[in-house]
Amino acid sequence: MKIHPLALLACLAAIALLAPSPAEAGCRCAVAVHTTQPSTGTWGLGSDCTAAHNDLINNLNGLIDCGDEVECSVTFVQKTACFFDTMKGMWREDGVYNYRCIICFGPFEPQTNPGQ
Repeated sequence: MKIHPLALLACLAAIALLAPSPAEAGCRCAVAVHTTQPSTGTWGLGSDCTAAHNDLINNLNGLIDCGDEVECSVTFVQKTACFFDTMKGMWREDGVYNYRCIICFGPFEPQTNPGQ
């Protein structure tokens, strides 16, 4: 089978255009921001505001979902200041995490979590 030189050149050009350049290859923080439970938020409960905040952070840590990748930017957003929840009989704080995930181009895979 004989391939016309122009067809071969067109194929090579297409491959070169679709493949990431060496400057683009590697891993970086994505632009897209995700939010843990954006509509309702998450809450933490405790015997005081410090305990409620620590419980909230523990609950939020389990909600970050970057699939097989890792998070690279995490920001805590308090939705409700600490208050005494009379229905629960405990102090409560509400909040969310805004976070971004590592994305990779080329043959590289993330080895560490640069955000930590």
